[in-house]
This record gives sequence, structure tokens and C-alpha cells, in this order.
Amino acid sequence: MARIDDLRKIATRLRIHSLRMTTVAGSGHPTTCLSAADIAACLFFGEMRWNTKDPFDPANDEFVLSKGHAAPLLWAAYAEAGIIPLEHLLDLRKISSDLEGHPTPRMKWVKAATGSLGQGLSVGVGMALAQRLDKSPARTFVLLGDGECAEGQVWEAANAAAYWKLRNLVAVVDVNRLGQSDPTMHQHDLAALARKFRAFGWDAVVIDGHKVDRILAALKEAGKKGKPTAVLARTLKGKGVSFIEDKNGWHGKPLKADELARAFEEIGCLPDVDSRKFVHKPKPFHKKKAASSFDFPRTNYKEKTATRLAYGNALLSLGRVNPSVVAVDGDVKNSTYADKFFEAFPGRSFQSFIAEQNMVGVGMGLAAKGYIPFIATFAAFLTRAHDQLRMAAYSLSNIKVCGSHVGVSIGEDGPSQMGLEDLAMFRPIPGCVVLYPGDAVSSEACVAAAAAHRGMVYLRTSRPATPILYPAGE
Repeated sequence: MARIDDLRKIATRLRIHSLRMTTVAGSGHPTTCLSAADIAACLFFGEMRWNTKDPFDPANDEFVLSKGHAAPLLWAAYAEAGIIPLEHLLDLRKISSDLEGHPTPRMKWVKAATGSLGQGLSVGVGMALAQRLDKSPARTFVLLGDGECAEGQVWEAANAAAYWKLRNLVAVVDVNRLGQSDPTMHQHDLAALARKFRAFGWDAVVIDGHKVDRILAALKEAGKKGKPTAVLARTLKGKGVSFIEDKNGWHGKPLKADELARAFEEIGCLPDVDSRKFVHKPKPFHKKKAASSFDFPRTNYKEKTATRLAYGNALLSLGRVNPSVVAVDGDVKNSTYADKFFEAFPGRSFQSFIAEQNMVGVGMGLAAKGYIPFIATFAAFLTRAHDQLRMAAYSLSNIKVCGSHVGVSIGEDGPSQMGLEDLAMFRPIPGCVVLYPGDAVSSEACVAAAAAHRGMVYLRTSRPATPILYPAGE
């Protein structure tokens, strides 16, 4: 009981921090922080194993805040763990602070920017895959809101996680019933959400999200059935403050000074507990390191060759000299020629099927764990993942994207297959390097340059065979 009481105290501290931060900032989303405070206390100070001295310790459990508007709660948890000085919490949303209104990797513990809802679970899938590749005992936890479960990408990610049998992935859904403008689709019908997750092959557990003992029990059992686990937690938005609890119209509204005083009368003072004592360090784990290079033998092209074929040849050659390179393809690998890599390195190849939004998110998760993902599909189909690509840029993600079948040269297939908008889409993305090779020789050079570059790269390839313009090795 002592541990449970302490976690309740930590949850109260998280609520108080979240309320005060948003009032001082004059903006933010305190009610969504209040609903998830008990969950966050149990995750960060009960279940997760993490080294607060090193955000990149390969032994760490990973955490993704998919409901990014609850950023104040995340910052409060990190402050309670001793990572952020408590007084810095009052810098929330200042331009000089890393504590943004929605998380970005400006704060080094954040591995992917969130806030465009529905995307965090895909990132979590990629992280869990990376942990499996590393043979790490660590797990990945993703905190979602029930509102974002209306997004199709959530179910693309759920489908993929079950397909890959990611027992090390735990999704916790904060089912607080209220969205921004209206009640959510299922409100407090948690059985409906459970049926959905189970239909996708997940273990789904329904709990009271404000009872610490129930949360801890669910987290302890997660993964034991050999499947990804969804913990569906019934909560109340604005929990702990009577005049905003479970009331619509308070989304994204901080309390005024007099309202904050009333709230603190109900919640009470900061409980006396040293949260740092409840952080559980992981057992040491060291990822095996192998020699890697970005320099690979180039193909000596003599005849007309499609740049997409040269991409496939180069990716295969790169994979032989760099074990950090992985491939993700949207069920067109026999057209993008990523199939060459898939055949040679099946353990580092991931078929995302026709789910481009999830494909990009998975790549982001793999990149966040140190891999270099090459993501490929037809350029035309990347348009449906534009928001995910935009968020990858704000995540400072080291993903490499190949869009094939560009332009009108695939005329007989018709306009639905033509990559026409991709240049306009990628060029404004902050920090994205856009490469458009003119022949097979330059295609291989572009693959090497993309791999060596730290940051997002878009590589554009064509379907038809084209003349060789450059001498070998240039």
C-alpha cells in the first residue's frame, strides 16, 4: 500500500504542476493532463525501466506521447524524475524554452514530435521493431487519447504491430470521453475500443484509469500473451477539479488565476514525496556494434538503366557495408527494386503493405533508435503521408524516402500513378534534402549521399530506362 500511496501523491504533484504551468503560460491543455496523471505516475515511477542520466541508453524503455497536447504532463514527469529543474516548468511555451506546447526533440528525451494526432503508435511500432533488432529486453509504451483513435493511422499501426507480433509494445489509451469540441466517438464505451483492438490481434485490457493498483496490474501483465497490449483506461477529463471535471468546453483552456486558486483548494498542496526514488533503472544492456560504411562498390552501367533499378542496386550494396541500414516498403518492392535488399537481408526488411502513413511512422521509430531506414513507394502515394513526413522533419528524423514512378513517363498507367506533386510537397519541408538523379550512376551516388547525410532526404526515381550521362565513379 505504501507504494500505491506514493504513486497517488506523485500523480497529485503532476496535476498541480500541469495546472500551474498552463496558467502561467496563458495557454495549453490542462484538462487532458489531469485525466492521464495517474497513468503517467504509474508508467514513469512504477513500470518503466529507464536511466534518467542517458536518454539514449539502449536499455531504456521508450515512451511516446501520442496525445501530444498533454505535453505539460510529460514535462512534469521529467521534472519529478530529476531531469528538468522544477522551476523550469514555468517556462512552458516560451520561445526560449525546450518545453514546447507539443513535444519535439528540442528536448532530448523526446524521440519524435507529436501533436498531429494519430501518429504516435506508428512511431512506437518502429521503436519496438528496433528493440527487437537490437535483441534488447526493453519495451515501448505509447500514451494515446481516445479522440485520436478515430484516425485511420492508429489502426494501420495496430494492424502492423499484431502482424509483427510486437509483445514489447504497450499502448495505453486515456479514454477521457471528451474531444476538443464534442464527446469522442465511443465516449466511455470501452468495450467498443476493446473489440477493435482485439479484432486487430491485440490483447486488450479495460481498467479504471484513476485506480493506481489497477493500472499497475495491467502494465505488469502486458505482453505476457505474446501480443501487443492495449490498456484501455477509463478516465475523466479534468480529474480532481470539480468545476472542470468531465465537462465539455474546457479543451485547450488554462485556468485563470482565481480558478487556479479554487482548483488548488480542492487538490491541496504539493504532497511530500521524492519521486526520484521511484524511478527504476534498467539492467545494463549493450547494443552490439558492427563496422559500418557509406562507401560501397558502384555498378558499372553500360546500357540504358532505370534510376529505380539503380536505387535497388545501390541499396543492396549499401546494406552489405552498413548494418544500420534497414528497408521499409509499401508493397511495391518489386517496382522500387527494394526487393533486392529484402531478399539479401530479410531480418532488416519490413513490409508495411499498403499503409503509407504507418510506413513513414515506423521509419521514424526505427530512425529514433539509431537505424537508417530507406522507405520506398510510388511518389504519388507519398502524398497521403504528407503530414507524417512533415512531422518527421519536426522530429529531426534521419529517414530516407524514395519515391519512384515520377512524372508523366508512366503515361499509360494514367494520372493516379504519376508522381507529379512530390517536388512541391518535399521542397518546403524544413531541413529536407531533395535529390533527383539524372541517370543510374548518379542514382547510386545519391543513395550513398543520402545515407551519409544526417537528416531527412527525398530521392526521386523514374520508371523507364534512361541513358547513362555520367562516367562510372563520378
